[in-house]
Amino acid sequence: AQSTLGPPEFLGSPIPNTATDMHDVSPDGARPLVNSTVEGKLDLFLGFWEGDSLRWSNWSKTSDGQENNPRFSRDGRWIAYESDVSGHLGI
Repeated sequence: AQSTLGPPEFLGSPIPNTATDMHDVSPDGARPLVNSTVEGKLDLFLGFWEGDSLRWSNWSKTSDGQENNPRFSRDGRWIAYESDVSGHLGI
């Protein structure tokens, strides 16, 4: 059977007027994972659907570090990313 789903689409910045980079999409294609600059630091945002609207959750707002290059695990249960919250860049 041929899929009727098109390719994932980035529908806009989670924070208006900021630079946003698309990094990954969940294995089921339902959740985009981006990072965006907030108050001078990079935060991770996870997109989720509420009806026909794409909503964003600031997934790393509690961290004082810079988070970048997020990736979903193959099963979609985990997100790996780079962070310098310890003072050194790590995963």
